[in-house]
Amino acid sequence: MSALTYQTYHAYHIGTDQTLSPRQLHQLRISFEKQPLPATEVLAGRQGAAIVHLENMGSVAVKHYARGGLIRHVNHCAYVNWPCTRGEKEFRWLATVRQLGLPAPRPIVFASTGRLVGQCWLVTAAIPRHCTLTQISQQHDDRRLAIYDLLAKQIETLIRHRIWHRDLHPGNVLVDENGTPHIIDFDKARYLKNRRLLTVKYRKRWTRAIAKYGLQPELEVVMKKATAAT
Repeated sequence: MSALTYQTYHAYHIGTDQTLSPRQLHQLRISFEKQPLPATEVLAGRQGAAIVHLENMGSVAVKHYARGGLIRHVNHCAYVNWPCTRGEKEFRWLATVRQLGLPAPRPIVFASTGRLVGQCWLVTAAIPRHCTLTQISQQHDDRRLAIYDLLAKQIETLIRHRIWHRDLHPGNVLVDENGTPHIIDFDKARYLKNRRLLTVKYRKRWTRAIAKYGLQPELEVVMKKATAAT
C-alpha cells in the first residue's frame, strides 16, 4: 500500500494514499454532512452508503459508520478514534485483501471528526450496477453457481491468510455486472492464527445469517466449498 497522507479540512481529519484537489475535498465534506439513508431491506449490503460523483474519480461510495442494536438510541454514530478510526482500519484491511488478489472495493479516503471521539467515514470506489448475493440467490440467474464458486475461493483465501472478517454474510457480498463477487465491510476484521477455529467461526456466522433471515438454503454451498479443505 502507498504511504498515507493526513490532512485537516474544516472539521474533518482526512487520510488517503493520493492527492486530493480542493474541489474533491469540498465534495467530500458535503457528502459527509448528509445524513445516511436508512436500509429498507434485510442484509442490503451498501444500501445505506451514499453514491456520489467525485471530480476526476467518478462514482464513489461514502460509508457513514453508524451503530446498530439498542445502543443506537443512546449513541448513534460516535466512536473512539484510538488507536485509529474505524474508517482507517477498514481502509487498511481493504488494501490488504486487494493485495491478496481479492476483488474488494478500492479504498480512496477515510475521514473522521474529533480527536478521541467522533464520527467517521470511508470512501471507496463504487461497484457499478451491483446487487447483493442475497438478491442473486432469489433470482433465476444462470450465473448463480459460478458466482458461488468464485466467492468460495475468495473465502478460502481469507482463511488461508488467517483473516477473520467477523461479519461475513450474503448481504456483505456485492456482485457486479460481470458476475464477480466483492466482499465488503472489513471494519471488524482481525487476524486469527488458529485456522481450525477460524473455519468454525466462518461456518457459524454464515449459517446463522441464512437461518435468521430465511435466506435460500442453496447459499450453504458457498461456505461448504470454502471450508472443504480444512
